[in-house]
Amino acid sequence: MVATFILTSQIINTINHIIINTINHIINHIINHIINHIINHIINHIINRIIQCTAFQIWPMSYKDSNGDGIGDIPGATSTLPYLRDLGIDIIWLSPMYDSPQKDYGYDISNYEDIYPPFGTLKDMDDMIAECHRLGMKIILDLVINHTSDQHAWFKESASSRTNDKADWYIWKDPIIDADGKRHPPNNWQSIFRGSAWEYVPARDQYYLHLFVTEQPDLNWENEVVRKAIHKTAIEFWLDRGVDGFRVDTANMYSKNTAYPDAEIQFVGEYYQPAFNHFINGPRIHEWIQEQRTAVLDKYGDIFLVGELPHTTVDEVLKYVSAKSREYACVFDFDVVGLGGEIGDGVKKHQVAKHGLPEFKEAWRKTQHLIRGTDAWITVFLENHDQGRSLSRFATDTPKYREKAAKLLSILLCTLSGTLFLYQGQEIGMTNFPIPSGKDDDWTIEDIKDIDSLNSYQDIAQQHNNDPLWLKKAFNGIQKVGRDNSRLPVQWDDSANAGFTTGKPWIRVHDDYKSVNVKAQLSDPNSPLNFWKKMLKLRKEYSDLCIFGDFEIWDRNDLDVFTFTKETLQEGQKGQKLVVFCNFSDNEQPLHWPKDVKEAETRLLVSNVDEPGKSSKTNVAPNESDGEQTAIAQDYDLSRPITSQVGLRAGLTSYGDAHFSLFLRKVFIKALGYSDAALSSPIIGIINTYSSFNPCHSNVPQLIEAVKRGVLASGGLPVDFPTISIHESFSSPTSMYLRNLMSIDTEEMIKAQPVDAVIAIGGCDKTVPAQLMGGISANKPILPLITGPMMPGSVGGVRVGACTDCRSNWASYRAGQIDMEEIMAINEELAPTGGTCGVMGTASTMACITAALGLIDLKAGATAAAVSSARLRVAEQTGRWSVAMLEMDKVRPQELLTRESFLNAIIVLQAIGGSTNAVVHLMAIINRHPVVAGTIDLATFDEIGRKTPLLVDLKPSGSNYMTDFHNAGGMLALLHQLRCLLHLNARIYTGQTLGEYLDTTPFKPFDYSRQIIRPLSDPLWPQSSLAVLFGNICPSGAVIKQSASKDRRLLQHKGPACVFESTRDLAERIDSDAVEVTKDSVLVLKSIGPVGHPGMPEAGLIPIPRKLAAQGVTDMLRISDGRMSGTAGGTVILHVSPESAQLDSVLGIVVTGDLIVCDVEARLLTLDVPDDEIKRRIDLRSRSTEATTLKQRSRQRGYRGLYERDVNQAHLGCDFDFLTAQG
Repeated sequence: MVATFILTSQIINTINHIIINTINHIINHIINHIINHIINHIINHIINRIIQCTAFQIWPMSYKDSNGDGIGDIPGATSTLPYLRDLGIDIIWLSPMYDSPQKDYGYDISNYEDIYPPFGTLKDMDDMIAECHRLGMKIILDLVINHTSDQHAWFKESASSRTNDKADWYIWKDPIIDADGKRHPPNNWQSIFRGSAWEYVPARDQYYLHLFVTEQPDLNWENEVVRKAIHKTAIEFWLDRGVDGFRVDTANMYSKNTAYPDAEIQFVGEYYQPAFNHFINGPRIHEWIQEQRTAVLDKYGDIFLVGELPHTTVDEVLKYVSAKSREYACVFDFDVVGLGGEIGDGVKKHQVAKHGLPEFKEAWRKTQHLIRGTDAWITVFLENHDQGRSLSRFATDTPKYREKAAKLLSILLCTLSGTLFLYQGQEIGMTNFPIPSGKDDDWTIEDIKDIDSLNSYQDIAQQHNNDPLWLKKAFNGIQKVGRDNSRLPVQWDDSANAGFTTGKPWIRVHDDYKSVNVKAQLSDPNSPLNFWKKMLKLRKEYSDLCIFGDFEIWDRNDLDVFTFTKETLQEGQKGQKLVVFCNFSDNEQPLHWPKDVKEAETRLLVSNVDEPGKSSKTNVAPNESDGEQTAIAQDYDLSRPITSQVGLRAGLTSYGDAHFSLFLRKVFIKALGYSDAALSSPIIGIINTYSSFNPCHSNVPQLIEAVKRGVLASGGLPVDFPTISIHESFSSPTSMYLRNLMSIDTEEMIKAQPVDAVIAIGGCDKTVPAQLMGGISANKPILPLITGPMMPGSVGGVRVGACTDCRSNWASYRAGQIDMEEIMAINEELAPTGGTCGVMGTASTMACITAALGLIDLKAGATAAAVSSARLRVAEQTGRWSVAMLEMDKVRPQELLTRESFLNAIIVLQAIGGSTNAVVHLMAIINRHPVVAGTIDLATFDEIGRKTPLLVDLKPSGSNYMTDFHNAGGMLALLHQLRCLLHLNARIYTGQTLGEYLDTTPFKPFDYSRQIIRPLSDPLWPQSSLAVLFGNICPSGAVIKQSASKDRRLLQHKGPACVFESTRDLAERIDSDAVEVTKDSVLVLKSIGPVGHPGMPEAGLIPIPRKLAAQGVTDMLRISDGRMSGTAGGTVILHVSPESAQLDSVLGIVVTGDLIVCDVEARLLTLDVPDDEIKRRIDLRSRSTEATTLKQRSRQRGYRGLYERDVNQAHLGCDFDFLTAQG
């Protein structure tokens, strides 16, 4: 190490250190000077020098009033420029000063080439630009070009008719007219300020889009003429007047999804939904920014652009800030300031979400690492005009620690990489307005001016009927994150109105201005203001560390102290190192030093408590600085046994020497770059079932990354590992044949590897059952993560989707009703996206059942589309819960899941008209549970079915798709509807009972939801969507989905059997003119049971013979010992047990012409043949060559031999006997 620095900061007595190694100091100083000179020279050629500057945002309305009208103005701001230059500011960012009706404080611009009169004149602006340049500062303006004001001349003309010259300068769409003739907006997009994002204009009989307030119509960037007008009036006009660049407002919103589809449901029970994925980072956004660069900006030379990029991933951010792209010098990323006030996962704006210091650290890590190994650049900030004050949000604003906390944040921000942006008042430690305390002068909603906060408050008031507790909660949320906190007047002195104005201020002044103001702090050398001045100077002095140093967190899971290092990047050797300690608690905390830093060789550089140069270790409790080293050293202490069973130390390989086993494990895991500190965290295993043969799992890589975010944010270490991946269409003989193998793979990998909990990612039909089977047997905490359904396609304007429509259209093709060209076109649209089948097939059924078991998110976990942002949020949330559940009691699946859990699953299965396959899978899952096994059988399914109506109107029993179910409220809505039938004492993954969860998570049905999820009083099918039949053909049971019958008369039917002995026999004879079959025949297919095929293939949907299909026959009674796809429909009896391959099976001796009686209401399926004849046939069969052949099959080698020897029958779940709880 060439030299070591340590910078520390904390709120109270714990000493804050920045320390420098003194060994070879002079030589190292010379070497570092030369190397740093070279590095900075290169950087200055690659990155614009301006990115090293410190910027200061002025929001003019609340900054400084020069004429006593109560509103800040440009001359007032100009008068403070020397003060800002003395502070250390290099760039002034002036927020919108354009002419505006001020519906959104200047972000609704009515004239780009003029000034809002209360702020001043164009001459005032020219004077401010000139004064900035005289003082050696640059000035940038807000560039607001996603939208204008509705008072802009452009919009007035555009809104006047559909035929004027500017008719298409804004985004106009026709209304939707419902069956009652009522007019509705074009889609369900919600404005960012709530309510519809569309506003109707009678003159055009159309709606215009406004992503923000109603008076801010969005410009139509698809129109090249509009873009040129923007370039001329909004950009060139001000560059010609001398401004140095722009802060680009909503820089990623210009390009919309021009199909304008409905947004996905995030807030159940509400019509208007956030639609960020349809207008953030749209398809043409980079094209237009590049056009702006080449057409305008390049003519002006070195123009500084910083972009605002809300709701943007790291990968997307890099596309904007890469030096190669030349789009923006840097961008504002909102991962840090968004903590606690983010929208998503059921959290609305101003309904503050909880977060702790680990989340704060992780947000900074993500932002700081964006530039690692890239040519990109970032910003560093904690405040702006849209955020609450950082002291109140991220530190403390209590009088006792306020000044130390302000200095803490100064040290933190000044030592992070990026272009630093301060906001007015931040330098003196201004805070949010105070929480009401019962005094006469308390702040109330009447003091609030911000339309965003007022809309939010009004929404909550309406939703909760002005409940005082909810109103208090809403106001407290505004106090925490509301925008007015940053817009209170700047406190210049202790005179009336804080010296902001001599008149009446447009908004209330903070109560504390007499003790917190610029004048008082300028004269106090220990004030936050002067500390900021010192830190900004130090930041530039040590720019190679503070601005350009490589960032690494040291104590990611510490709840009180934020420790990180900054290190210069020098080829061939380690460079200087800065270590920063920030104690965010109000108690003294131990300091855990990085292993490669020797405290004795360091010196204090800056502190908010101690003087530079002094050691602080006397203030640290004895040996506490060695805490991390002591824990790691225990791994090598041969005199002490390894007792920890957390993380890496669990399940050690058997070498006969546990310490050696751990030593080797650490050797190899460190090859992947892990440190000892990381390996001390709880390990969350992520089961990776991605395969290029499995389109159901095409989003698994993205889900893994989202899961990892959640795990890391909660203090865990995510490690993904593979298991086999199976898809029905790419598995021979059938995916069911491989389900048990996958369950073995899952169980053994969970047990073998050092994981504290597991997230099992799966979706395709047999995957989720296999993972639940293996997970219950392994009995470590496990959370499934469903990949999600695909979106429906469209053929000729009619929605289609896999795989109900696959079968119905194929049947039409077989019947000659559509031709080859049509079936080929349909083939292109049945699966338009990745994901599982988009109807209530097996995959969707198992997803809903998993929710009913209480193992996944009950809002979106089962239903959010695979390609949706909601699916990624579910993944991240699952990552968070996987760590959180380790602190809960009874979270292992054999503890969490009870008989009541499985009864709830069966209730849901019946209510959704779920797949018949789910019966087999549930029986297999149940029989893995040592307590529940044997307490539930097929009769239980039927008993519950008789009490449970079918409520969900989805194919194949109904008409709709999984996306409709999700948009109607999904599982949360259904569970509320079924509440009176459910076992509410069953526990779910959050630690609550199901009843407690439903009590705290209400759902209000709406018209659309009632169409998809029927009320109990108006079901789609009155009871038993799935029925279990018994009789001499199926003494152990058979299953039918009667709700999917296409000819309900067949549910009570007697007809002659038309028997096919195997799938080969079926293929050869089904369309033969010689086959003896009529529409009244009962089609029987043998040898497709668990052993007979093997694997119980989905061949139970026996095709209608072509000659009957051509006559218009669409359904016949069909019977087999196999399965059919959950997406299929028809009067089909399945899972006959025992199967025909069993020598004593009655199904095995049915012959063509035998009469078969089916009475679903009576739950009866019988062969109408005398008992003596049945016995004779069975005896004859047991002495035949067929019996010999069946016995020989069990002696086959490999997995097939294992399968045929040990698989049990359908009524038991088709599991291997040796895998069940009874073994």
